[in-house]
Amino acid sequence: WIEERRAKIIIAAFLRKYFAKGLSQSRRARLLAGLKRLQARQRGIMERKRHRGILMSLVEEAQRFQTIWMRAMATLSRAGTETVCWSSFRETQLSRVSDIEDIEHLIDTKKALGAAV
Repeated sequence: WIEERRAKIIIAAFLRKYFAKGLSQSRRARLLAGLKRLQARQRGIMERKRHRGILMSLVEEAQRFQTIWMRAMATLSRAGTETVCWSSFRETQLSRVSDIEDIEHLIDTKKALGAAV
């Protein structure tokens, strides 16, 4: 029974040692995983702070582009063009500008003729 008891003590010590080692390894792994998550979160916060100006300018630019695009789409829908492409849109806009300039030129000519009479 002495040898049996000694064998039980040796086996129990061996199991305790490796069980404790396994527990400490799992605790260490959980701690390291938590630290990695914390570091990743902190890095994200720092990067967002660092690039906040650029990101905000991109957001503002996107908003400006959206307002311009909405205005362009409204112009196109009023123009009643069947095909939607930038060249036809540009031609429509240029023709409107030239029409306005022609009207202004006609008004100036009318004033000049009225002054001459």
